[in-house]
Amino acid sequence: VVNFEEGYKLTKLLLEKQHNIDGIFYTADILALGALKALSENGINVPEHIKVIGFDDISASAYSTPPLTTIHQSVDKIADLAVKKLTSMMDEEEIDKFIYNIPVSLVERGSA
Repeated sequence: VVNFEEGYKLTKLLLEKQHNIDGIFYTADILALGALKALSENGINVPEHIKVIGFDDISASAYSTPPLTTIHQSVDKIADLAVKKLTSMMDEEEIDKFIYNIPVSLVERGSA
């Protein structure tokens, strides 16, 4: 499950089991936002003690405390490609089996 609560719980569990962490990368911003809450409640300063990076660049990431450093992916490009492939499938056209590389970029904010 990918949600705020899961990021919070996973981070609490990680803090119980590991003590020499200097950074955490989350596969979704919403998980990282839950982590920021867990870290704050445990008196762990981000980014001075632990750096946190998310992935998605959801709008809430810019407004967290500290603002979340994240990886931005172009949802528009992904959606455009998906619609083209779906339309081709609906038209019973042959679908190519290529792997598509869609560029991402680092959005540096205050958590890393």
